Amino acid sequence: MSGADQVAELRRELDDLRASFDTRVADRVALILLASSISPGGDYRGMTDAEIRAHAVALRKGHDAIAGKSDAYVEAHFDSLAEVTKVDPVTVALMGRYTAGRRH
Repeated sequence: MSGADQVAELRRELDDLRASFDTRVADRVALILLASSISPGGDYRGMTDAEIRAHAVALRKGHDAIAGKSDAYVEAHFDSLAEVTKVDPVTVALMGRYTAGRRH
């Protein structure tokens, strides 16, 4: 493989990583917005997706509602609460675009 081919391949990989990153950021923002609509005022910084869902459910229903429950149970409970609260998809899309475009 020539040097030019290697550079082209690296650029393609970088473009793929950027697209993947943008998608992950948008998905994360959507999850946090949804969790915030379920349990306003929750602090979701530094949490995994599963922890965010569990924290939102616990804030809304109490810690006993999820104590000892599986991640699948918590996710289903989160989804059912999300159905009740319904987040505007336009807001989610705009927040995803805003966050993905921010530079720190």
